[in-house]
Amino acid sequence: MPPRALAYVVWKFPKLSETFIVEELNALAANGIMPLIFALERPVEPVANEAAQALAAHATWPAETSRSARLRTMLGLTVRHPFRLLTCLALAVASGSRQSVRNLRWAVLVAMEIEHRRIEYLHAHFADNAGDVAYFAARLTGIPFGITAHAVDIYLGKMLCRKLRAASVRVTVCAYNVDRLVERCPSVDRKAYTIKYAGIDTARFALRRPRPPRCGRTILAVGRLTPKKGFDHLVRAVAVLRSDGVDCACWIVGSGDERPALLALVEELGVSHDIVFLGDRAPSEVIELLEKADVLAAPCTIAPWGDRDSMPVVLKEAMAMELPVVATADFGIPELIYPDAGILVPRDDFLALAGALREILSMPPEERQEMGRAGRRMIEARFRESTGVEVLIGEFRRVLGAI
Repeated sequence: MPPRALAYVVWKFPKLSETFIVEELNALAANGIMPLIFALERPVEPVANEAAQALAAHATWPAETSRSARLRTMLGLTVRHPFRLLTCLALAVASGSRQSVRNLRWAVLVAMEIEHRRIEYLHAHFADNAGDVAYFAARLTGIPFGITAHAVDIYLGKMLCRKLRAASVRVTVCAYNVDRLVERCPSVDRKAYTIKYAGIDTARFALRRPRPPRCGRTILAVGRLTPKKGFDHLVRAVAVLRSDGVDCACWIVGSGDERPALLALVEELGVSHDIVFLGDRAPSEVIELLEKADVLAAPCTIAPWGDRDSMPVVLKEAMAMELPVVATADFGIPELIYPDAGILVPRDDFLALAGALREILSMPPEERQEMGRAGRRMIEARFRESTGVEVLIGEFRRVLGAI
């Protein structure tokens, strides 16, 4: 297959919280496959993912073309494929989604890039906006496309089932998601889905030195400050630990709209000396924090509008770093965490969360280290990106032939 015959479409690139896309692209590159990356927006973030820097040379942002160039693109496509364009417009309008109509505009730009660069297959990360663009661009150009569905994109959007029926490759990141996709789109056979776990680079996420035998007191949480992360439950759990006389410190990494509400809750519960909000951190800094912490907390929940995680990558990163974890016993998380590697707690139960954190922090250092080593063994066995990406390459080969 000639170079650049494969392309990815993502909404924002490189986005700090979407390390799994960077890991996947780098793993593909290690196998001699370097997709062109169509990104619809360039995020403005205070820190960058160092591992994404080398990928920038393979990315293009079609929306950054001039207005006149975009107009010429639209006119050119209208002349060459008028029926295809009208069909896509009718489908977008019929969906009742203004966002899908807007996404068609970006799809036209991507379609022109596809024809210019002779792309043979287009793959979208996330089924909502990027999925719309891939679906419309594929219809406009006649090439096959695929989708990797992750989390909230499974629950939102009115064109999900249409896109999945049309896709040549249907990937998702855990068995839990397959169940939800079958519920939402029963017209798509369960066997049509491929599970490709979002893996990690186990060489990069590895302890540089053994953890010292120390008493546990540091809780780490990493994620965007958004309702689905359940950090309000973590704040309440720390308050319970403090009231029970447990000496602990909690570091929360990330930024987001929930920061003011979380800070207010911290003040209300009197734990401002126990909880520190560290803001965004580069992946290399997160690795350092994972080395210093004693337990990682991921009290994931469901936001009021349905947003939720499936299987947070930070759990895999923590386990690879031999750090015990406490997480919600819901979504795809039980597929990852077994009792010897961490503790699962009921969703939205801060008392249970506090109890699990207390249990791990009070363990003898040797027991906590063994729990961490068990987590590392799980990641090495099932969640290494270098081996997981082979599943995806197999799907690409099925559609495109040898690559």
